[in-house]
Amino acid sequence: MELQQRSRGPSGFSLIELMVAMGIFSVIGIAIVSLLTRATEFSRAGTSTTEVLDTLQSFTETFGADAGAIYSRSDSDDGAPVVRLYSDVVKTDVDGDQRPDAQVRRLMFVRMIPGEATGSVTRTAGSNVGATAVMDQNLDLEKAAKGSLRPTGGLMEVFWTAVPENKDDLALLTAYRGVLAPPGVAGKTFFPTKWAADPTARGPVDRGPVDLKDVQAVARPVLAGILYFGVDFWSRRTETWDATIVPPKGPLQVWDSTRGIIPKGKGIDGFWFAKPNVVNETPTLLDSGDDTFPRRMRVTLVAEEAGQTARTGLLMSELSADAAVIDVSDVRFIPATDTTQRFVKIGPEWIEFGGVEGNRITGCKRGVRGTTAVAHEYGSRVHYGRTVVREIAIATYRDAYRDELPSISGRK
Repeated sequence: MELQQRSRGPSGFSLIELMVAMGIFSVIGIAIVSLLTRATEFSRAGTSTTEVLDTLQSFTETFGADAGAIYSRSDSDDGAPVVRLYSDVVKTDVDGDQRPDAQVRRLMFVRMIPGEATGSVTRTAGSNVGATAVMDQNLDLEKAAKGSLRPTGGLMEVFWTAVPENKDDLALLTAYRGVLAPPGVAGKTFFPTKWAADPTARGPVDRGPVDLKDVQAVARPVLAGILYFGVDFWSRRTETWDATIVPPKGPLQVWDSTRGIIPKGKGIDGFWFAKPNVVNETPTLLDSGDDTFPRRMRVTLVAEEAGQTARTGLLMSELSADAAVIDVSDVRFIPATDTTQRFVKIGPEWIEFGGVEGNRITGCKRGVRGTTAVAHEYGSRVHYGRTVVREIAIATYRDAYRDELPSISGRK
């Protein structure tokens, strides 16, 4: 009876039982917090990815609309033709110290203006005799309201580039777009009259907008967080987009429709179809009859995701200009995907790599995409972005010009 009474006494938990229960609740709590944190990070990453994809889509739509309306017919019988397509890679000064900090791509061409008669700005262009103002994204609506815009002729110049704005991280670029109507306005045109690498070229009048201050004076920012903006061209002799194949069978990395500004050459340092001037003939730059326009154009844009979801790592040791292996703090920022070409960017330099082993990026090919291999300091940021590629057919291409007709037809 005494044992029965004891077993029926007040119930409770021992100290050991309480400690076990508290431990279990702690583990569950930590697991829930961890799960919520991962869910928040996943949601944030998904939102950032969506924003980047939306931004890239917006860019490709705007760029595609410009490139799809390229115009190649010149109505100039004498003097410098205003209808051109020009693209090159130039060295740009970011901080204003008169020394180049990085290499950037420029692209400029003349395009048609759709819906000119109904556009809020262009519909009044040329309505008043003696109008002298131009459409250049600077108070255009006010100019239109005053009726001071010159007639456009249905055409305008378009200028695209992507330049770094902060010398502390030359990897990150801002895309700029400029417009000018009518095209060919003296002192306003985007088009250069000399090759940017020509030692006799002086300022934006000769070279076109090159340095950051020049670009900001004529164009407006349209997209930040860009890692790469590149353009390739397809001529009638091109057979592949493979950049390792040199012209004329491979893609052309620069284009000069006048054939008289960029010298003869391959890669970014020369134009394959350049034409030398001949004594007693009209200079090639001024002769619109021998101009050439590509059949297709391919634009490549690499953008970085914003904020904490940016795909970046840090160098864990100094990197020499010829090193083929990169030590990073963590390789999780590089997606585990199999692609034909994989790239990272450190400062102004693009690096193609073959694979990842532990916390090391291996099989590196330095100074690709028109950049130069340079040394990088410990702690430098390593960038990996999201890539979009768009190919655009040029409906008004021109690639049969007078000086080649004899060799094509067999006549002399």
